[in-house]
Amino acid sequence: MRGIFGIIGALALTTAVYAASWETTSMRTPKGGLVRIGMTTGEVLKELGQPRRSRASSRGKKNETWTYRGNDGLYTITLANGRVTKIVVTPDRD
Repeated sequence: MRGIFGIIGALALTTAVYAASWETTSMRTPKGGLVRIGMTTGEVLKELGQPRRSRASSRGKKNETWTYRGNDGLYTITLANGRVTKIVVTPDRD
């Protein structure tokens, strides 16, 4: 019986970790604009300005992640070949 409870506990912990952030298709900007998947880097910069943090992929691909603070927490925008491909929200727990 101990084995099954250990598995259930591990699954619950894993679910809690993944529930801490979520993927979305858009984010509202402070000025009321909208950043959406498919937008270009220029459009994102126009709507949000420079990111708080940026990181380029180390694999030689043209992938970057930009981080911005939004109403719901931190938004991490993944860009590939100059376009938004993914937006992940991580709640701010200050």
